[in-house]
Amino acid sequence: MAMLFDRYSKIVYSVALRVLRDAASAEDILQEIFMQVIAQLPAEQRKTLEMAFFDGLTHSEIAEMTGDPLGTVKTRIRSALLTLRKGFQA
Repeated sequence: MAMLFDRYSKIVYSVALRVLRDAASAEDILQEIFMQVIAQLPAEQRKTLEMAFFDGLTHSEIAEMTGDPLGTVKTRIRSALLTLRKGFQA
């Protein structure tokens, strides 16, 4: 998630800033775009990805907290990142 944000946030922000000519509004748009892309994810993938990215939990910690097998957690995160990558490339 961090890699996707690092890769695309500057582009999205610069376009929004160029159009809106207001830094605060451009930041709002940047966040909204990432949320609209992250909203396309199935709930289970989104929750798992949020736990890893926003809460800073390891895969093992997520598996323990959710009761899901470690392999399932890893698969959900990988699938979510691939979906996000495709969404940003579209």
